[in-house]
Amino acid sequence: MSEPMIRKALTCEQIFTKNAQERRRYELREKAIMEEQTLIHGAKAEGKIEGAREMLHTIMEMKFGDQAVALFPLVAHLNNLDALERLTRQFFSVNTAEEANELLQKSV
Repeated sequence: MSEPMIRKALTCEQIFTKNAQERRRYELREKAIMEEQTLIHGAKAEGKIEGAREMLHTIMEMKFGDQAVALFPLVAHLNNLDALERLTRQFFSVNTAEEANELLQKSV
């Protein structure tokens, strides 16, 4: 009985053999735990996307100065982390704000 998963399985079995009210409480607790994990996962993903947008904004500001502000709305619509990371790498080889605009237009 030293295995945690075996202990948990036996605990679950004991709960299910009890009355329906106990079983329902157990199910609600498990559901709440899973929902919390889903929310945490979603928040982490959104944080990564927001961080990638900020990185792209910073690169654009460093390369294009005031002209970068006109490009920010195009970045705001990007929600795919892979696309944002790819764009960030591509921006190192872009030399003008016009090239950056073309690149962003292709990504939108």
